Amino acid sequence: MPDSVIDLLFACDLADAENDCKHYKYFAGLNEVRQAALIDMSFQLGKSRLSAFKKMHANLNAGDYKGAARECLNSLYANQTPRRAQTIANLLERGTIE
Repeated sequence: MPDSVIDLLFACDLADAENDCKHYKYFAGLNEVRQAALIDMSFQLGKSRLSAFKKMHANLNAGDYKGAARECLNSLYANQTPRRAQTIANLLERGTIE
């Protein structure tokens, strides 16, 4: 498969993940780093599995980023991909890359 096709497929999948996140009312109020973390989760898990993180979403909606990070890690997702989940939880909690 040519690289141009791979790039197009990736761009479409990424756009889908971002659009899936935009339906959360709180999403627009998140900073760019937290938005990227949520988009990453949507890209990996899909819309339906991401929607199952009800307590994480509630915490994000309330601005409780520490609680959102805790809920991210309290999941099968974190058990299956621990390093990635820890990175995402850190991004959600801190809102910075560093």
